Amino acid sequence: MSQYFKRYGKLYLSGAVVLGILGIIYLFPILNPTNPYAQHLQQAAQPPSSQHLMGTDLYGRDLFVRSMYGGQTTITSTFVLTGASLLVGTIVGLYCGFYDHWLAKVLLRIVDIFLAFPGLIFAIAIASILNQGMSGAVLALALVAWPKYTRLVRGSVLIEMKKSYVEASRMSGMSDAQLLFGNVLPNIIRPVIVTGILDIGTFLMELSSLSFLGLGAKLPTIEWGAMMNEGKRYFQTAPWLIFGPGLLIVIFVASIHLFGDALNDALDPKESRD
Repeated sequence: MSQYFKRYGKLYLSGAVVLGILGIIYLFPILNPTNPYAQHLQQAAQPPSSQHLMGTDLYGRDLFVRSMYGGQTTITSTFVLTGASLLVGTIVGLYCGFYDHWLAKVLLRIVDIFLAFPGLIFAIAIASILNQGMSGAVLALALVAWPKYTRLVRGSVLIEMKKSYVEASRMSGMSDAQLLFGNVLPNIIRPVIVTGILDIGTFLMELSSLSFLGLGAKLPTIEWGAMMNEGKRYFQTAPWLIFGPGLLIVIFVASIHLFGDALNDALDPKESRD
């Protein structure tokens, strides 16, 4: 029992923290249906207090309430970005590792082109061209994120293809699709999932960065990076306008990274043999 908790205790604890954060953010509008857009000018620019945990902005809007709604936008967009990048990168990586067709070679050259540029800089350029708000920022980051998963998956598939069970499966009459998705994919999915979870924090910071630069969420959409962008002009007189959303970003990213590390340790086959 002690060995079990030693291996999985960190996973359960970090997972509970992540679920707690998500629960607070997504259930808050139901438990406290306060209008995040309602202005109360008589309460403008008030520092954090018992009445307003994160203070108020220049229009008297409660920053804690707005941060909860903004968290929904930021986190949901991050999950969409991660899922899309992971799905496209995995499918392309499976194809390029399993087959040696001309199309696979073309796809690998496209991957090399994307990986040759700094990801965030490339995403900034794409987002500025698209100029489609949060959806444009998600698309821009997805376009530069999927090649990473393609390389990871393809390398793992090439290793699996050299193993005896692949040849045995072919001799038994198994189709390519059955072999690829029934045998190969389950054997390589662990590092892909762990990488995707760890990248959630990175993607969230990159999405928030694009919004902070004015290339992500547009008014009146509430989003953590956009909130920081809105408050940066008043940093000296009302620093809580930036510190509140910034602190939530740090807390969520740290909790996701702890969960990803714990999941990696829990799924590590070396640990199971100890």
